[in-house]
Amino acid sequence: MNETFSTQRFLLLLKKEWTENRRQYILSVIALFLLLNIILLLQVYLRGNRVYSPDNFLLIALTVLCVLGTTYAITTFQKYRARESAVFELGIPASAAEKLFLELVKNVLVFNLTLILLFKATDALYTWIATNQLASIGYVAPGKDYQERQLGLFAPFLAVQGWFIYCSLQFRKQTYLIAIIVTAVTITLLMKFANTIPTFWKIPNWSFSNPDFQKTYISMASKTDPYIENSFLINLLRAFYMFGWGPLFYWATYFKLKETQAK
Repeated sequence: MNETFSTQRFLLLLKKEWTENRRQYILSVIALFLLLNIILLLQVYLRGNRVYSPDNFLLIALTVLCVLGTTYAITTFQKYRARESAVFELGIPASAAEKLFLELVKNVLVFNLTLILLFKATDALYTWIATNQLASIGYVAPGKDYQERQLGLFAPFLAVQGWFIYCSLQFRKQTYLIAIIVTAVTITLLMKFANTIPTFWKIPNWSFSNPDFQKTYISMASKTDPYIENSFLINLLRAFYMFGWGPLFYWATYFKLKETQAK
């Protein structure tokens, strides 16, 4: 099999995927929309004051994203774990790059974009209902950093998602459990040693959660202005921290898939 990437083969592979599973994808989008609304309605009506809070809905959406996103990612290459299905998958006339790119389109592009659009649509709908005081629902305005926190919370998920995609091919047994344990340990270590990063680079302490690439928040009480102008180094580190881990795991998955197909 020619291991070079062929656009024509990839489009045929994409067409095959859509033809075989389009009903499942459409039903999944509908189910996801209903799930978000059911959870949100329960959260609103179980509260005594019955108000809609975009900040609370963001946490709900993030929880759904993490649970469903990692569950979907860990099944990416599950067909390679059983001998019979692995033989069938290896027999598909497509290169490792084409197969991986198809899975990235499904996981990283389609799944994430679908959830973001459903989140935005649901948020806009309930904001309109609450601000017009319909269905006896009030409205609590989001915090000033509402838009920034959306990106700040979504970016780490891309790294976790990439790791789970890699685990789906790397491990054959207890895949989900291994991925969760390694993720939990890594997050714990990062939180514990986060302050050593700016010390190592000899730059003021900054907050990675702020996605503003113009200025960075610093935790120096003696400074009257808590923001400093970003240097190229700070922006480079932040860009890698927020968006670089996912591509690293995709790259590792590609070589693992290529090795699997060569066996």
